[in-house]
Amino acid sequence: MRFPGCLFSHLWSPHMLMKAVVNRLAIPAFFLTAIALGGCGGSKGSKDGISGKVTSGGQAVSGEIVFTFSGGKELRSPIGQDGSYEIVKPPQGEAAVTVKSMTAAAAPSLKGGAPSTPETGLGGKSAGVAPPAKYGKAESSGLKYTYKGGEEKKDWDLTP
Repeated sequence: MRFPGCLFSHLWSPHMLMKAVVNRLAIPAFFLTAIALGGCGGSKGSKDGISGKVTSGGQAVSGEIVFTFSGGKELRSPIGQDGSYEIVKPPQGEAAVTVKSMTAAAAPSLKGGAPSTPETGLGGKSAGVAPPAKYGKAESSGLKYTYKGGEEKKDWDLTP
């Protein structure tokens, strides 16, 4: 609808009003679609890292596993109650591997629950066996691993 004699009548035409509304909605709609389709997190399709289980005598080991790469870069992972671990985004190359027992001072405890120790997980529940002492130092563990890239699986069975 035009208003005759009005200098700004072209701004109020239904066509221009519809165009302005569409333009103002197009940009937010584009971003909402991009977020819905792409997500906000990292890519779940590619998970670079090393994962597996640490056992000794067929039982899950408690503690942490440490990969020390050239240049001294250390990547650590706590070992879960089932012996599982995961090292995320390690550099490619060879690493010395150690498996360390968690000390009562380093392991957290649940508020109001039993303290954590190498033999008992959070809240005093059995978390697995302590790793043999020789695996706690790179000089005596003898464990090495070469990471080539991508998602790799490596299980460790520690002998006394």
